[in-house]
Amino acid sequence: MRWIAGSNGPAKNRRFETSRGHRGGFEAPVRPKRLRRSWTPPRHRTPEWGGPPIEAPCRGVPSLILINARRPVSVDRYRSESIQENHTMRHSLLTTAILAFGVTSTALAQAPALGPAKTRPAQKTPVAANADGKLVKMIGPKLIKADGTSVETAKVLEGKKNVVFYFTASWCGPCRRFTPELVKFAEQNLDAKDFVLIMVGSDRSEQAQNAYMKKSKMPFYAIPFDTPGVRAVKMAYAGNGIPNLVVLDEAGSPIKGSYETNGKYTPKNRNSYIGPQPVLATFQKMLTERSKKDAKG
Repeated sequence: MRWIAGSNGPAKNRRFETSRGHRGGFEAPVRPKRLRRSWTPPRHRTPEWGGPPIEAPCRGVPSLILINARRPVSVDRYRSESIQENHTMRHSLLTTAILAFGVTSTALAQAPALGPAKTRPAQKTPVAANADGKLVKMIGPKLIKADGTSVETAKVLEGKKNVVFYFTASWCGPCRRFTPELVKFAEQNLDAKDFVLIMVGSDRSEQAQNAYMKKSKMPFYAIPFDTPGVRAVKMAYAGNGIPNLVVLDEAGSPIKGSYETNGKYTPKNRNSYIGPQPVLATFQKMLTERSKKDAKG
């Protein structure tokens, strides 16, 4: 093999010929392999103050070296002194524990025998009272009627097993069609003492809400227009649309509503809307079964 003239450039541009005169390709550069140096710790070194040689520590492992300016410190001596100190401390602690155990045993032997402590059972507040208190705070202190008079919320909710919220508005066509049906149901149950109907309005003005109540002759209560109670009840129980009828149990939890999935109230699911009519029909059945139970019991 021989080099061709003018091939003194970089190695990647050099061309060569074989002994037979065949011109080959470019010569591939070959990089020499770098040798990795390995760290070799010193075997031993002798301290300046004399004594046994100190062995170099392993790389990356922390070490502790005791140094005394006046004289070398023996690790064996330091270890023996520490062991003696620990032995003395253990002996003192053991003596103290034995004395304390003896005093405690004597006191227990002299003390009179005591029977089991008598505890007074905690008085549980009725669930309905808890729910009423929560709803009173949520609704506010007052409820209004169609004639404009107001009543205390606490008195209205007292002793009620169910609270039924009716989310409606005068500008809503489906609401205006369902409201007469709900008014008829309320008139048939004016003497009912176990539930109460409360309207939660979404009208644009107080005059519109009052006119809606009077025109529909609503025999039930309503939360005053644009009060914190309206916003709180909507946040807790309202769905994405109206009309929406929601039935609460004694604990204040919704058991039936116009938005349902697999028998559970799902107000955030728009596709689960079933309307207020099935809710009212189910609630009527609940009241009938309850009255039968009360008659038997």
